[in-house]
Amino acid sequence: MNKLIVIANPSSKWFSHRITKQYSLLSQKNWDNVEIIDLYKTTLGQDFLTYERKRDIWWDEITREIQKKIVCADKIILIFPIWWADAPAIMKNFFDCNFTTWFAYRRAWRKLVWLLNNKTAEIICTCQAPSFVYKFFPINLRISWWWMKFNICGIKLNKITIFWNIEQITDLEKDQLLNKIKV
Repeated sequence: MNKLIVIANPSSKWFSHRITKQYSLLSQKNWDNVEIIDLYKTTLGQDFLTYERKRDIWWDEITREIQKKIVCADKIILIFPIWWADAPAIMKNFFDCNFTTWFAYRRAWRKLVWLLNNKTAEIICTCQAPSFVYKFFPINLRISWWWMKFNICGIKLNKITIFWNIEQITDLEKDQLLNKIKV
């Protein structure tokens, strides 16, 4: 299986990078091919999407290269910290720039046509807040990422894992959390 891991965390010392490493190692033990795009350190960096008219969006060399990686992937794994109840802006920009009309989906006779069928996705997040915060005020990761993003492209979002209260736990407890990662 070909896996594309996309991580969005500016600090290499944060737990997101340990999750990425663990997920990659476990996948490689299963003989999966793994490619990692670190959005803060990649040579495939993209400016934030801007345009006056939608038809003026230019698909540059970097976008085409990233879209090739998406096409080759059987599974897309997004790893990021939850900031302000969602992914960091750089992760949302990654989606905006690359999961475009005529690449990820198109419209035909008032219907959506999925162009990235037969792919799955997984989201793994870290969060500084304790879990009760989001139990009382649920975040809409499942709605925004599953229904409003991946589903429109034909990608099945299989799993969302959130590691809560991450800044208040010890390194030993973080190591135990890493053992919960399944590929």
